[in-house]
Amino acid sequence: MFSLENVPSEEEPKELETEILTAQERENFKRFVNGTNNLFGKKYGLSVPEENLPLVIKGTRPAFNDGGVNIISGEKVSVIKVEDVDQLSEGKNLGEEMSHFYRSHFRPNHKEMITDEFFGWLGRRLLFEATQKKDGTSDFFPDGEPQIDASTKRKVIERTKETKRKLRNITKKFIERELTVKEVTDERKPLVESRERDTHHFRGYEFASKIDLSKIKNWQKLYSMPDQEVRKRFLTPNPDYSGL
Repeated sequence: MFSLENVPSEEEPKELETEILTAQERENFKRFVNGTNNLFGKKYGLSVPEENLPLVIKGTRPAFNDGGVNIISGEKVSVIKVEDVDQLSEGKNLGEEMSHFYRSHFRPNHKEMITDEFFGWLGRRLLFEATQKKDGTSDFFPDGEPQIDASTKRKVIERTKETKRKLRNITKKFIERELTVKEVTDERKPLVESRERDTHHFRGYEFASKIDLSKIKNWQKLYSMPDQEVRKRFLTPNPDYSGL
């Protein structure tokens, strides 16, 4: 299930340290990434050459970064951050972060958060479909197909309302001359960013959860689409599957 705990609270650092991994950790991470890439290649035509696959490094939470710099080689690299191999082996993390990678690989100049999160949830569903067993479960999803908990929408709405209340309070303090322009700017920025993260994550996930996977045959074409086209065709109650 989607949880607000998975929504990032800050940007990932650009500089990446890969030397902290043991040889066994590197091998385990590589096995999951390569295995998923082979699976997605056979099932969806999304395979990428091994040399272009993302590195996996340790981080505090699952995240994908396509603008990192390896401090050893100085090369720009794509990376997936996870705490350990157990976290990477969870379907929600492996499917979502690999999907973010494919989106970045096939459409390098993508920018919209809401469409990024659309592909994130889509990746969870694709991994589940590709590994689903007869009993309706998957080794990556022991509880069955990924679902968006109905209570999550209520939490997003509640958090958005609370953020709006705080923003109104900041405006009130400015009008009453309790805050300077700089103080208003500094206090508003994290609140606005937090609101955007919450709403964009949820809306992107919600639309992806309603896509009919059986109607899409050319997955690479979908992952290559400009943000605007993805938003127009799929972030809508009536998705347009034409040409796919």
